[in-house]
Amino acid sequence: MIEPLRVGVIGLGFFGGRHARVHADHPAAGLIGVADLDPVRVAGWPA
Repeated sequence: MIEPLRVGVIGLGFFGGRHARVHADHPAAGLIGVADLDPVRVAGWPA
């Protein structure tokens, strides 16, 4: 069994938020963390 790709996203702007959502929903990947300078954006995850 192949382990899922573990991903962290830095920056939750327009594209970063989309990347985070795709990795969180993909069966072969696992979103393990997000980071952003704006604490409100980080508090909204998982969104």
